[in-house]
Amino acid sequence: MKNITVASVPNVPEAEVARTTLAPWRAANSRMAAAGNERRYLAGTWGEWVIARSGANPIHQLRQTALWTAVPRSIIVAMRRARSILSSAGRDLAYVLVMLCFSVLDFVVWVTGVTVTGSLLVFIVGLPVWLATAYGFAYAAGLDRRVAGWYLSTPILGVYRKAPGRGFLARLRVVTTDPQTWRDLGWLIVNSTLGFLFATVTLTVTALAIGYLLMPLWWWAISDPSEQYATLNLGIYTVTSTGWAFVTTGIGLALLPIAMLINHAAATAHASLAARMLGPRDSSPAPRSDSYQVLAPERPWSPVRES
Repeated sequence: MKNITVASVPNVPEAEVARTTLAPWRAANSRMAAAGNERRYLAGTWGEWVIARSGANPIHQLRQTALWTAVPRSIIVAMRRARSILSSAGRDLAYVLVMLCFSVLDFVVWVTGVTVTGSLLVFIVGLPVWLATAYGFAYAAGLDRRVAGWYLSTPILGVYRKAPGRGFLARLRVVTTDPQTWRDLGWLIVNSTLGFLFATVTLTVTALAIGYLLMPLWWWAISDPSEQYATLNLGIYTVTSTGWAFVTTGIGLALLPIAMLINHAAATAHASLAARMLGPRDSSPAPRSDSYQVLAPERPWSPVRES
């Protein structure tokens, strides 16, 4: 590209400067685009926009923009790939954290509901308690659907039958005979056990990897390192100096990709299982007027509205 100096355009209006300076830039940009050099073409387009919009010193902006064209394409690709990996790792970690919280919540919901309903079902008061418990199952499962749908980038809907009226007995019958009620209960049991196990293991590995990676920053604050098994006391050596702390940092660097893979595998498996257990099934019967079966993720067992 032809070099342009500030002295070559003294006391020239801004529009004239932009026209004269952009002419060689546009010509070079067209040649780069024809040659398939996407990186330099995009940088040139960006530089052209900056020069056209800035009125202070377009030549200075042109020289600054030229720095972008000097960046190798491999570095740009590597930066984008690193950003994608870090974004995916953060998404996996966030999902695993929510998985742990919801597994505890699901455990409380189903244990409390089954215990209270089982003890009161022999009495009349047990019927409304069972109805409230079933709604608790549905809304707890609905939270899991939302999170799993966010992770899979696909909404997960629950198939609930629609009550034929607003009467208590009609709603009780629909809730009790609805297969989705028992799928929700089964999911709460599975998530409170397997989900808790998955989340605990993955978060433990992640915490160890981060702890090893940051070992030089905190090892000195522990008074008795020999008693800190799996953290400062690694069996083959005990972190008692800064040198050993940096050795452990190397272990953390090697363990971090493994922790990321474990988080991704656990999150993907959990979300897929949630979609399979809580979502509509291919074998589900089509909606019929006599069963009032509808997709109702927000309000399960809502009554039929008369037209």
